[in-house]
Formats: sequence, structure tokens, C-alpha cells
Amino acid sequence: MSTSLSSRTVYEFGPFRLDASDLLLAKEREDVPITRKAAETLLVLLENAGHVVPKETLLTRVWPGTFVEESTLAQNILTLRKALGKQPDGRDYIGTVPKRGYRFEAVVCQESMEEAQSLSVVPRLRQNIPAFGQIYQAAAILVILALLVGGALGWRHYKSVLSAPPASKRVRLAVLAFTNLSKDPGQDYLSDGFTEEMITQLGQLNPESLSVVAERSATLSPQSTINPQQTGKRLSVDFVLG
Repeated sequence: MSTSLSSRTVYEFGPFRLDASDLLLAKEREDVPITRKAAETLLVLLENAGHVVPKETLLTRVWPGTFVEESTLAQNILTLRKALGKQPDGRDYIGTVPKRGYRFEAVVCQESMEEAQSLSVVPRLRQNIPAFGQIYQAAAILVILALLVGGALGWRHYKSVLSAPPASKRVRLAVLAFTNLSKDPGQDYLSDGFTEEMITQLGQLNPESLSVVAERSATLSPQSTINPQQTGKRLSVDFVLG
């Protein structure tokens, strides 16, 4: 459903602006490539700027009906801090409140986007929507393929764990981050998007029995190797996918 410009909300802070309808971030009229989940996280923080947003609230708003662990949220916060950089006074835009959650620290202006503003940022941002749609369609295909391969390798053990008595612990799955094999750092958000979609899709399979852990620290250089056994042991998970 399309949204009229007069009813669309834009949040502005520093040199940035976020269109709440399209979830697109821009800095001085230049697009800032971030994943959709990172944009959704930013939107919740902007809606509550100056106030502490509990981690549970962010997890519920950004991943509804999905069981993902706090490490996934923490990675989204790190992604946003990297994309936003520092405020003029040297502070992060997003502050951490220990044992509680996160708080957006900058002054935020909220306004409705009028027709006159459509000549600046909106049309150009809209042109990017099909590209993002294609990215997530491709990610969904990768998710299906990964599930098929993973199922063929570990279905018996997975089934035995899920069929355990209700009192047994939830199965924990670590998803390794996709690596950007190109030499263009500007394409990092694509691999992040694939990883993000994988985590979301897996987390929705069976939230009562399966929790998903984002293992972003496993993003290594193309020449590096990852030992799934060591990674699984370090994270105390039952399965590692990557």
C-alpha cells in the first residue's frame, strides 16, 4: 500500500535523515547502505530518542515472532554505529545503558514529508527499493538451499533433540556471517543483508525449540579458515551453519 507524502514521517538528526516508510537512510542527500533490520532498529531508537529502549523491546519490534539472541541485536547496533560515525562532540549516536538497553543520544527532529520535499531525496531513494527487494529474494533462495543442505547433514540429530521432553533446553544454532569476497568495502552491506535474512528466516522456524545466535566475529578474510567445531564449542551451540 502506497503512503502519501503528507503522511510519511522523516526523522532528522545531524546530517542524517531516515524515511520511516521506506526505511532508507541518507546523509546529506547521499544514500547510506544499511540492512533492513539495522534500519528497523534505528527507527525504534529514533522513535524513543533520549529514552532507554530495553533490549527485549528492540528484539520484539525488529524480530517479531522470531527467537534470536541478544548477540544479533548487538551486531545491528555495531553496524549502525559504524554507518553513523561519531557526533561532533565525539560521542556515539547510540549509547549503551548497561544491563538495560540502548538510547539514541542525538537531538532528533520529526516531521511529515510534504510534496515540496519530493524533489530532493524521496524519488532517488525510491529507485533503490527494487534492488533491495531483489537482494532479499536472493537471500531467501540461499536460506532454502542452506536449509536443504543443513537438513541433509544434520536432520537425524536435530530431530532427536527436538523430540526430547519439553523440559530440555532450546536448540541453539550459530549462523556464521557471509563474507564479502569482493574488494569493495561498499558492498559489505550486501553480505550483511544475506546473513540477516538467514538469521530471520531460521529464527521463525520454531521459536519454542530453536534459538539463533549471530556469530559475526567469524567474518574473516577470504584466506582465513573457520573451524565449525571450535566455533560451536566457544558459543556453546548445538549446530553451526556457515
